[in-house]
Amino acid sequence: MAAKFPVLRHVLLILVQRCFSVLNYLFFRVVLVPLITRMTRDRSLTYANVIFERPVLLAFLWYCTGCCHLEVVANGIFQYPFVRMVLTRLTAIYLTFATVRLCFTFISQLKLFW
Repeated sequence: MAAKFPVLRHVLLILVQRCFSVLNYLFFRVVLVPLITRMTRDRSLTYANVIFERPVLLAFLWYCTGCCHLEVVANGIFQYPFVRMVLTRLTAIYLTFATVRLCFTFISQLKLFW
Protein backbone atom coordinates (compact mmCIF):
# COMPACT_ATOMS: atom_id res chain seq x y z
CA MET A 1 0.00 0.00 0.00
CA ALA A 2 2.79 2.43 0.86
CA ALA A 3 4.55 1.80 -2.45
CA LYS A 4 1.60 3.24 -4.38
CA PHE A 5 1.89 6.71 -2.86
CA PRO A 6 5.12 7.79 -4.63
CA VAL A 7 3.63 6.70 -7.97
CA LEU A 8 0.43 8.59 -7.20
CA ARG A 9 2.47 11.61 -6.16
CA HIS A 10 4.37 11.61 -9.46
CA VAL A 11 1.17 11.21 -11.46
CA LEU A 12 -0.41 14.10 -9.58
CA LEU A 13 2.74 16.17 -10.07
CA ILE A 14 2.60 15.64 -13.82
CA LEU A 15 -1.13 16.45 -13.89
CA VAL A 16 -0.58 19.65 -11.91
CA GLN A 17 2.25 20.57 -14.26
CA ARG A 18 -0.02 20.05 -17.28
CA CYS A 19 -2.64 22.29 -15.63
CA PHE A 20 0.00 25.00 -15.14
CA SER A 21 1.05 24.61 -18.76
CA VAL A 22 -2.54 25.12 -19.91
CA LEU A 23 -2.92 28.16 -17.65
CA ASN A 24 0.40 29.51 -18.92
CA TYR A 25 -0.75 29.02 -22.51
CA LEU A 26 -4.11 30.70 -21.90
CA PHE A 27 -2.59 33.63 -20.02
CA PHE A 28 0.03 34.20 -22.68
CA ARG A 29 -2.41 33.86 -25.57
CA VAL A 30 -5.28 35.88 -24.09
CA VAL A 31 -3.40 38.57 -22.17
CA LEU A 32 0.24 38.96 -23.19
CA VAL A 33 0.09 38.43 -26.97
CA PRO A 34 -2.61 41.11 -27.52
CA LEU A 35 -0.86 43.44 -25.08
CA ILE A 36 2.54 43.09 -26.77
CA THR A 37 0.95 43.38 -30.21
CA ARG A 38 -0.88 46.55 -29.19
CA MET A 39 2.26 48.07 -27.67
CA THR A 40 4.42 47.42 -30.73
CA ARG A 41 1.86 48.06 -33.46
CA ASP A 42 2.99 51.56 -34.43
CA ARG A 43 6.73 51.10 -34.03
CA SER A 44 9.00 52.27 -36.80
CA LEU A 45 11.73 49.77 -35.84
CA THR A 46 12.02 46.99 -38.36
CA TYR A 47 13.17 44.25 -35.98
CA ALA A 48 10.27 44.92 -33.60
CA ASN A 49 7.84 44.34 -36.44
CA VAL A 50 9.34 40.91 -37.05
CA ILE A 51 10.02 39.77 -33.48
CA PHE A 52 6.73 40.88 -31.98
CA GLU A 53 4.40 39.62 -34.69
CA ARG A 54 1.67 37.28 -33.50
CA PRO A 55 2.98 34.06 -35.19
CA VAL A 56 6.44 34.53 -33.67
CA LEU A 57 4.99 35.15 -30.22
CA LEU A 58 2.81 32.06 -30.44
CA ALA A 59 5.76 29.94 -31.54
CA PHE A 60 7.73 31.33 -28.59
CA LEU A 61 4.86 30.27 -26.34
CA TRP A 62 5.41 26.63 -27.32
CA TYR A 63 9.05 26.97 -26.33
CA CYS A 64 8.19 28.53 -22.95
CA THR A 65 5.75 25.74 -22.16
CA GLY A 66 8.46 23.15 -22.81
CA CYS A 67 10.90 25.00 -20.55
CA CYS A 68 8.35 25.04 -17.72
CA HIS A 69 7.77 21.32 -18.17
CA LEU A 70 11.51 20.63 -18.12
CA GLU A 71 11.85 22.47 -14.80
CA VAL A 72 9.09 20.42 -13.20
CA VAL A 73 10.53 17.15 -14.50
CA ALA A 74 14.06 18.04 -13.42
CA ASN A 75 13.08 19.18 -9.92
CA GLY A 76 10.01 17.11 -9.14
CA ILE A 77 10.67 13.53 -10.16
CA PHE A 78 13.63 12.29 -8.21
CA GLN A 79 12.64 8.87 -6.85
CA TYR A 80 12.46 7.03 -10.17
CA PRO A 81 15.53 7.78 -12.28
CA PHE A 82 14.21 5.87 -15.30
CA VAL A 83 10.96 7.86 -15.40
CA ARG A 84 12.91 11.08 -14.93
CA MET A 85 15.27 10.17 -17.75
CA VAL A 86 12.44 9.27 -20.14
CA LEU A 87 10.47 12.44 -19.38
CA THR A 88 13.59 14.59 -19.65
CA ARG A 89 14.45 13.12 -23.04
CA LEU A 90 10.88 13.52 -24.30
CA THR A 91 10.90 17.11 -23.11
CA ALA A 92 14.24 17.69 -24.84
CA ILE A 93 12.77 16.36 -28.08
CA TYR A 94 9.76 18.65 -27.62
CA LEU A 95 12.05 21.63 -27.00
CA THR A 96 14.01 20.79 -30.14
CA PHE A 97 10.83 20.78 -32.23
CA ALA A 98 9.62 23.99 -30.54
CA THR A 99 12.96 25.67 -31.29
CA VAL A 100 12.85 24.59 -34.92
CA ARG A 101 9.26 25.82 -35.18
CA LEU A 102 10.26 29.15 -33.66
CA CYS A 103 13.16 29.52 -36.10
CA PHE A 104 11.02 28.64 -39.12
CA THR A 105 8.29 31.04 -38.02
CA PHE A 106 10.83 33.80 -37.50
CA ILE A 107 12.38 33.19 -40.93
CA SER A 108 8.98 33.15 -42.61
CA GLN A 109 8.12 36.45 -40.91
CA LEU A 110 11.39 37.88 -42.20
CA LYS A 111 10.46 36.77 -45.72
CA LEU A 112 7.03 38.38 -45.41
CA PHE A 113 8.46 41.56 -43.98
CA TRP A 114 11.23 42.17 -46.51
